[in-house]
Order: sequence, then C-alpha cells, then structure tokens
Amino acid sequence: MIAMALLLSFAATSCLKDDSRIDFASVGNVVEMLDATAGGATALSIDPTKDSIFIIRINQAGADATTVDIDVNLEISQSGLDLYNRDASHVVGTLLPADAFEFPSTVTIEAGLDALGNKNRTAEFPLTIHGDKIPTTPGVNYVLSVGIKSASTGTVSGNFGAILFNFYHNPWDGYYDVTGTLVDVTNATFAEPSPMPMQLVTINAHKCSVYSPDIGGNYHPLDAGGSASYYGAVGLIITFDDDNNVIKVENAYVDSNTTRNRTLRLDPSGVNKYDPATKTLKIKYIMHQDDVGDRTTFDETWVFSHS
Repeated sequence: MIAMALLLSFAATSCLKDDSRIDFASVGNVVEMLDATAGGATALSIDPTKDSIFIIRINQAGADATTVDIDVNLEISQSGLDLYNRDASHVVGTLLPADAFEFPSTVTIEAGLDALGNKNRTAEFPLTIHGDKIPTTPGVNYVLSVGIKSASTGTVSGNFGAILFNFYHNPWDGYYDVTGTLVDVTNATFAEPSPMPMQLVTINAHKCSVYSPDIGGNYHPLDAGGSASYYGAVGLIITFDDDNNVIKVENAYVDSNTTRNRTLRLDPSGVNKYDPATKTLKIKYIMHQDDVGDRTTFDETWVFSHS
C-alpha cells in the first residue's frame, strides 16, 4: 500500500559548510539535487507497514536554462555518505539495505517551457521507501544516499550531487503501553487513561518526542471525567543519557497563551530511568502553568510493546 506522495522541502539534520550556489554564470551549467544540503541528511519517519513515495527534484543551475534535454543517471552515492560521515556530531551513517528502497536509474530534464511557461530547469523522480524493509536496529543510523552519477550535458555538483535521508532509531524508540496516574490540582476528576498506547520517536541519539496514536500527535491523553480529551499546548520530549537515565523533559510546544504558559519539567522524586533488560521506562514529571503553579503531576510506567 502506498502511504502518500510528498514533494520534499528539506531541513537537514546536520550539515557542513559549503560554498556553491553563488554565481553560476562563470562556471556553466551544473546539475544538482535541488533540495540537498551538503553533508546533511533529512530524517524520514516511515510507517513500517506501508510503502511511502517521496518526490525528489533534480535541477539544472546556470546562467541560462538548458536548450537540450539533459539525461541524468542516478546511483547510490558512497561519496555522499562519506561527506555526511565527516561530521562527527551525529551517529555515523550506514548505507540502508538495497531492498528497502527503489528509484529509477535515469531521469530527464527536458528543454523548453514548463507547465507555468518558464524555461524548464527541473525534473522529478519518485523515491519509494519500503517501510517493512527498514531495519530498526537500535543505535544504527541507516542512511540512504541518492546521487547523480553523470549527466549528458553540464557538470555534476560537488556539494549537491547527492541527497541523503537517515532512518536512525535510538535505543528507546518504539511503541509502549503506558500505565500510571496524573493528579491535576485544578480538577480532581481528571485522570490518566490507563493503559494507553504511546510512541517514542527518535529526534537524535539521546532525545525522543512522544506520539499519541489515540490523539494523533504529540499530546498527552486525558480522561476528563469519563470523556476523552488532552492538554492543549502540551507535548512531551524526553532526553536520556548513555546510562538510560531520563535527564530532562520539556514541552514540545511554546504555549501561545502567555498567561497560562504551560511548561514541563522532571520530578526528581521519580525513578526516571529506562531498564533495557525489561524494556521498561519509569518516569515522573510535572506540568507547570503560570496562572496556577505546578498544576499536574504525571507518574508513569512505560512497557515496550513493539518497534
């Protein structure tokens, strides 16, 4: 099943300094991955049960738009991965297994006018990711590096000749069954749905955002006197250290209600630790609200369910 088709505009997770995209008038036509960032990779979150299609754009940059068709040959780019791995601030990248993706071997930037009447400079091709083929090995940063092998005219960009995607799962990533309590000082009828499904989603090597399948976003479900609800402008981000201690929680949102200004912090009286032997997280944290003070205390046990 195909999940969706997306035209990507990328915010890279890491990058190295580059010096191109300045003035192509003196260097002639250059063929590049339009949305690439030199030395950077975009994190993709993929549904493990579905195929997902992403639309990748190739661009011909230069003083003048091409007057002839440009045939572009594509490949897996080891040089793109090598450039990515020069940045020691992220987990080293390992090439994604070949059965986890598909893309065409060639694409053509056609001469002439595009659909908007402009001189054509771009071409698009589909990248299919097979969600059920992506390994979920904790701590391994799988990277897909799609590169331009050659072009029938012009030169291939040195910095932007490859576009990279990473599929990193830190050791805490996965789905959990959560039980516990919440105490809201403003309303004694509020309670925590228990058990409830929650997902820890990798942000980086030590940090996870929390996704609620019941709500459909980074929110905390709430039993409001028997009715399903959630706290507005409250989403949990958890930071771990190398010893599986929870060292910080924070709100994923900046509360637009400045009088209320909801924030999250760790309660040090809790266990606040993940046990890798049982795959169980025990965590206690507090929601503060400026017009109330410390409003809600959450005391929870998260038991790993599946990746």
